Amino acid sequence: MAIKSKFQSLKRDAKRKKLFSIVIVLCSALLVAVRLSDVCTFPHFSFKNLSSVTSTSIVKKKFLYIYDVPSQFTLDLLSESRFELIPGTKYAQWQSEYYVHQILKKSTVVTEDPEKATIFFVPLYGSGMRSTNNHRSEVWNKIILWLNEQMYDSKISYLERFSGADHVFMFGASRSWCKVSQPFQKVPKCLGLSHKSLFDSKYIKLTVEFPGLRQEHLESSYWKEKLSRIIVIPYMHYDVKSAFGIQFFDSDIEIPRIGKRENLLYFSGSLLPKTAPFRAIFKKTCDSFTGCTFGKTSRRSFNESNSLMNLQSSTFCAILGGDTRASKRFFDAVSALCIPVIFDPLLALPFMDSIQYHTFVVHAPFIRNENIISNTIMKLQLFQEHEIIKMQSEMKVYVNFLSYFSNKKMNAIDMIIHRLYVRGEAIHNRNKSEFGLVETGLLDWNQHEKKICGPFGAAACKVYTQDVL
Repeated sequence: MAIKSKFQSLKRDAKRKKLFSIVIVLCSALLVAVRLSDVCTFPHFSFKNLSSVTSTSIVKKKFLYIYDVPSQFTLDLLSESRFELIPGTKYAQWQSEYYVHQILKKSTVVTEDPEKATIFFVPLYGSGMRSTNNHRSEVWNKIILWLNEQMYDSKISYLERFSGADHVFMFGASRSWCKVSQPFQKVPKCLGLSHKSLFDSKYIKLTVEFPGLRQEHLESSYWKEKLSRIIVIPYMHYDVKSAFGIQFFDSDIEIPRIGKRENLLYFSGSLLPKTAPFRAIFKKTCDSFTGCTFGKTSRRSFNESNSLMNLQSSTFCAILGGDTRASKRFFDAVSALCIPVIFDPLLALPFMDSIQYHTFVVHAPFIRNENIISNTIMKLQLFQEHEIIKMQSEMKVYVNFLSYFSNKKMNAIDMIIHRLYVRGEAIHNRNKSEFGLVETGLLDWNQHEKKICGPFGAAACKVYTQDVL
């Protein structure tokens, strides 16, 4: 009997091992599509809990090739003093092109052999920057010519092999997309691109925003296919004392306090009467409420330390558009654990398939009149301490997901790497990839449609969106 019992026990163990092996295989297969929000559970591990997972623990493959482009496409496009790489001016928020390039170069997923790469990263700085030098209008044509000289074989370049679908460009400023109202216009700040040519291109775009986003873009397969090539990433925000030998602040950034704070609602910016008249409506209403502060700042320069102090002393932070829909305000607010109050149903946030924004963001209708602001502020006043603490605690879980400089995992670089990896697999290993390229690219955008436009309905998104100039 003892022998029979032992045999049955071993049989059960064998079945368990076989079942566990099947789970391992299935989960490994899912990594080809790596939908970050899907749950695939091992003992003591879940893909839902990505904050404790390093990028290389999931993406072990060296799949990313970074072109060593001439300096005319990188550092030469920055100012001689490099002032824009230091916080304190509006230009600093556009410099993800520089910093992401520097961080990616140190990543374990980078290969020096283009033959082994599934994704090709093209360093390009300076988009969105104004310049009197008209040579910027030729930058895009010149870099494409240079890329066409990097040959896959004697007849075709790496760029042409998949019509550029496996090539990544970064656009650190909303204005890199030029004017939505003039989609064919090419100007120096867009490096010789137009809004239409950029949107229509097959390239993967890492960008802080897709200006001109409308509800119909999320409804039509024609527009969705174009959206699938866009990965929304965080604006450049500075949440550490220094990086890459550049000092951002005089002292270390303090850990924000959890709970209700002295100020109820805070916004910092200029009025922008031409491009953002709703800011004046917000200021007028805000000034009539105790605990609501409109910190008026210059468009060109400001005190980053004072701004951080105001964020950390406010419970809620208003997120209003300006010349463009998105800005680094949202990311500064999250870093300070200041609960964002977004007054734009169509504001696309980064990595929406991975971050549960609805647990720590307050969504408000687009500002059409003073009543919308008054009603929103009165609702904020009703929040209880335990509700505020819960939202701030949820936000704290995801702070690193939006930080380029965080040494914790997952950070914004890891989030980008995962999204590039699954696209590369979909392009180069189509037969093995569980999701197609378009389906993979739409994972974040589908969540945007569901979680942002959803609370207000399609009509609200269609009618009350910002007309980005």
